[in-house]
Amino acid sequence: MELTRRNFVKVMGASIAATAMDMISDKKIASADAREFLESEGKNRPEFAKQAYLSNATCAQAIISAYATDMGLDEEMAVRMMETFGGGIAGRQEACGAFVAANIVLSYLGSDGKFEYSEKRNQNFARTRELAELFEAKYGGLKCIDVLHGNKPKAGHCYDTVLQTANMLERVLAKHKKELKG
Repeated sequence: MELTRRNFVKVMGASIAATAMDMISDKKIASADAREFLESEGKNRPEFAKQAYLSNATCAQAIISAYATDMGLDEEMAVRMMETFGGGIAGRQEACGAFVAANIVLSYLGSDGKFEYSEKRNQNFARTRELAELFEAKYGGLKCIDVLHGNKPKAGHCYDTVLQTANMLERVLAKHKKELKG
C-alpha cells in the first residue's frame, strides 16, 4: 500500500512506528542519544521552535525541528513526518500537533526501543502524563480546539502555543535528566 498523506492519517500509529524504526535503525539504544541531547548546552530550543513556526512550519513541525538534530534524527525526515499533525491532525482540531511532537521527543529520548513492557516504558508514560498535565493546566485540554478556544487554526496563530509547549517539554526533560541519561 502506498503511504499517502490520507493513509498516513488513517494508520498514523503504525506509520510513525515504522518511520521511527527506519530513522533509528543505526542506533543501538535511544539512551545514548538522550545523553548527547541532554548534555548539549546553550540552545534555546523553545525560541527555535517559535521561529520555525513563524517561518511557516506547522506547530508539530516547529517542535520536532527544534529537537530533531540534537536527537540524531534527520531534520527533513522528521519535519516531513510531522507535517499532517498541524492544526490538530490535518486541520481537524484533534490532538494539538505541538503536544504530539513534544511527546514524540519524550518518547524517543526515554525509550529503550523494545516492544516489551518495562520499567523504562512505565517511566516514559509517566513523563508523558506529566507533560499532559502541564499542557491541560495551561490550555484546558489536549486538543487543538481546546488550545484555540473553538476557533479554527490559521497560519501564524499558534506561535505562543509552540513556544509554551517547548518550554513545558524543556521543564520535563530537565526534571528527568538523570533518568533519561541512564
